[in-house]
Amino acid sequence: MFKALLRSFVFTLIALEIAREVLGPFDFSNSLRTLLLIALALSILNRYLKTVLDMLSLPDEGVVYLIIFFLMDLVIVNVLAVLISQFSIQDAQTPDLIILGFMIPSKSLSAIYSGMAGSAIVTVVYNFFEWLNSKK
Repeated sequence: MFKALLRSFVFTLIALEIAREVLGPFDFSNSLRTLLLIALALSILNRYLKTVLDMLSLPDEGVVYLIIFFLMDLVIVNVLAVLISQFSIQDAQTPDLIILGFMIPSKSLSAIYSGMAGSAIVTVVYNFFEWLNSKK
């Protein structure tokens, strides 16, 4: 059990760092303690969400599961931003992207959309690492 929680914590920490590097929606006030606290809260949610969804007879795989996972991450991140004074969701700027020769221009995101994009990145990265680690 401890091994699974530690794995979830590491995956969540990596997902938060990737979200911070790609978009920068989360501000931890240069505090490692705040980053670890946020990662611990999200990892506990991420670790036990499938169990809760099973008990409620909701899907624990597929697109609907990802949407539920994203909404739960979004709610928890917003609650943590209110409860922890060193943690905040800030405005962000998306980078210019060139995909197959087409340029997608950068866009300024308000704090709400920035938090949504950051939570989506955390959800996708975390579930990707969980998928890589699955033993099916």
